[in-house]
Amino acid sequence: MILRENWRGCLGGVLVAVVLPFGGQAALGEDQVAVSTELTYMSDEERKAWQEGLTTQSIKTVPEAKTPVVETEERPVIKTARQQPEAGIDTHSKTAIQSCKSEVNDHLKLSPIEFLPGRSTISPSNKKIIKELATLLLDCAVANVIVEGHTDDRGNPDENQRLSGRRAQSVMEALIQNGVQSKRLRAVGYGDLKPIASNETPESRAQNRRIELTLY
Repeated sequence: MILRENWRGCLGGVLVAVVLPFGGQAALGEDQVAVSTELTYMSDEERKAWQEGLTTQSIKTVPEAKTPVVETEERPVIKTARQQPEAGIDTHSKTAIQSCKSEVNDHLKLSPIEFLPGRSTISPSNKKIIKELATLLLDCAVANVIVEGHTDDRGNPDENQRLSGRRAQSVMEALIQNGVQSKRLRAVGYGDLKPIASNETPESRAQNRRIELTLY
């Protein structure tokens, strides 16, 4: 009995002996946590404190290795300029635009848009033509449109360029009034830079004074 009290006094009254399955012993603290495997990680000061009766709460433990966090959430795919649209969609759009181009060009050849002489005002008789063109463009919603103005080579080139730009703007505004979205349209004046005829006769000059719609 005396020997037992002396033994408990030496260890500070915190440890008891337990027999391990392999025949050795491990020290258990008051909180019943085995500490024998932790002794090798203790400094000299910690080991001394433990021998003087401190509990296992003062013993350094080996930090658990953290498992790397694996992100499972799918990241959004960022498309680059080199990536092309799906072949089916692209082909469909090109086919639709090409069909619209043919219809619009054929319509303008049969019914060209006319203006009051020397002005950007569309001839009142052309209201029906503008409405028909707008209908064609509304049926081809995949296409954007450049409204191009052209003149013959008579007169001042700079003034011709300005006049062709104002005429293109007038047609663009008329198409918007007939329901075509403004974000699809752009007006450009080329003056006499892109003739389609010689400008040597009244008939050829009349051909060069024109509005063209370029779909893309």
